[in-house]
Amino acid sequence: MVEHRSPKPEVVSSNLTARAKMKNFIIELYNELIHNITWTKWKELQHITLIITICIIVFSLILYLIDYFFIWIIQKIFSIV
Repeated sequence: MVEHRSPKPEVVSSNLTARAKMKNFIIELYNELIHNITWTKWKELQHITLIITICIIVFSLILYLIDYFFIWIIQKIFSIV
């Protein structure tokens, strides 16, 4: 009995060179960034940035106060001993 196998599929080499692939990638990237992405308006971006900055400052102050409180507690505990 003879076993018949289908031939291996041939590897199709791309006609594009590395430089052409890179150029194609950059063109597609540019088109995606310019035409398909909805960017935030400048005023809204400024507003969101201000809110985030204020939140960071508030949370930093809260963490500072918590840290200061624990330092104060530890100093009181060890000053008793």
